[in-house]
Amino acid sequence: MGRNQVRGTVVTAAKVVGGAFYEQHQLSDGSSIIELTGIGSYQSVGVGQPLMDHVEQVAHDQRHVGVILLAVPSAIEFYQRCGYSFLTETRNPVERALYYLSCKASFRHAAMLKYV
Repeated sequence: MGRNQVRGTVVTAAKVVGGAFYEQHQLSDGSSIIELTGIGSYQSVGVGQPLMDHVEQVAHDQRHVGVILLAVPSAIEFYQRCGYSFLTETRNPVERALYYLSCKASFRHAAMLKYV
């Protein structure tokens, strides 16, 4: 081997283009929901839908009743295409609890919900 060669080394590189964190909330009726926080600076490259599908499958597998998220205005259309709808004041006690949970967000975010 020459002086500047390295033996037995493998170098890999990866670029993270999306991700999600979630927090579980227990509701007064005993059910639970996932509150999703997404991280993604890459839009329109095909990573959002698979990421959402995975999060929703995890929520379903863990027997959560739904996923709640706070969408920035530029992401609302995407979440609507994924089946989310606006979470507003309602008489349904579960949705009402979620609505008040979502009020912790700033006024620039839209509270959205999808049952899984």
